Amino acid sequence: MLEQAMKNGAGEWLLGERFLTRTLEQYRAAFGGFSELFDSLGLACPSDDPAAIAGHFSSLELARLNGRAIALLAAEESRETGRQALRPGDWHVIGYVLSSGRTLRESIERCADCFQAIDGRCGRLTLRRSGEEARVELDARRSHSTAKSLLIDLHGIARVHALLSLLVAQSLPVAGVYLDYPEDRFASLGLPPLPHPLHLAQGWTGFSFPVVYLDHPVVRTLDEISRRPDDSFLFNTLGMDEEDEAISLRVRRIALRSLRDRHVLPPFEDVVDALGMSAATLRRRLARAGTNYREIRDSCRREVALDLLRHSAAPIEAISARLDFCDSDAFRRAFRDWFGVPPTTYRQRLRESAGVSRA
Repeated sequence: MLEQAMKNGAGEWLLGERFLTRTLEQYRAAFGGFSELFDSLGLACPSDDPAAIAGHFSSLELARLNGRAIALLAAEESRETGRQALRPGDWHVIGYVLSSGRTLRESIERCADCFQAIDGRCGRLTLRRSGEEARVELDARRSHSTAKSLLIDLHGIARVHALLSLLVAQSLPVAGVYLDYPEDRFASLGLPPLPHPLHLAQGWTGFSFPVVYLDHPVVRTLDEISRRPDDSFLFNTLGMDEEDEAISLRVRRIALRSLRDRHVLPPFEDVVDALGMSAATLRRRLARAGTNYREIRDSCRREVALDLLRHSAAPIEAISARLDFCDSDAFRRAFRDWFGVPPTTYRQRLRESAGVSRA
């Protein structure tokens, strides 16, 4: 997503402004004004015009405003329909449950149980697999579809995607965003294109991503994900300064290309030279992006390991060499640390799963 954001930054900025404008229009219709909203955030309201407000703030401030406005709109909608509203502490509980999983799959499955345990205040979350895609389905259990509910659902999709991305310390590549709304309802909002493929009226709401990411380990703690609650692909604020995240992605591309093409992870000094900056500067900028070179190296190794185990018959010894481990035992130890099982067990489970799917 970020690569696309760097190419189309103006488009994504416009998406954030336009989305907040539509949210504020719904907010004004529901509450008559913006005083409560801005007071709750300790901000001064610069205008009574939603478009003027949206054009006044930075991307991160847009996300904060939108998040708070959506929360109040969702609570109002719950009251109108006689449902129990989401409580302030519910998102903390959800964050705790998500961060307690060992892998992304385990975290999502636990979160689905959590949604059920808190009496449906968040609706229902379901994890499904469709071929090589994983689907996170979000059902708010509404009997009607309005512009307000569409905005609430799209915000929810973006927030869940951001939380899952934070867990694995990289933005999940979205195969598709799904909204179970008619095309004319979405078109009436006048939003710029989303940064991911959009599918309307397909019978479910949520998003999909490559199934292989379900096996990625959770590497973020509750404190880490709680510090960045406003991240969202709607506002191009995925957790860090845009330039710093661009640097972290460049470092990752350098390391990943070297690992895939030459089967060697480059020394940190080589990456520093390739980027034309000092080692201290690069370390500082990676730290601001919430990572470091060791985490990036591990992430690259995990990605290539999963790909080779899933799509090749290469023996473990050969995969170990491809990943620049000193020997196969080191690879086995690392893989067990990442995923909780040896690589041979992971591969066997994949084969058994494929056999069941074919049957």
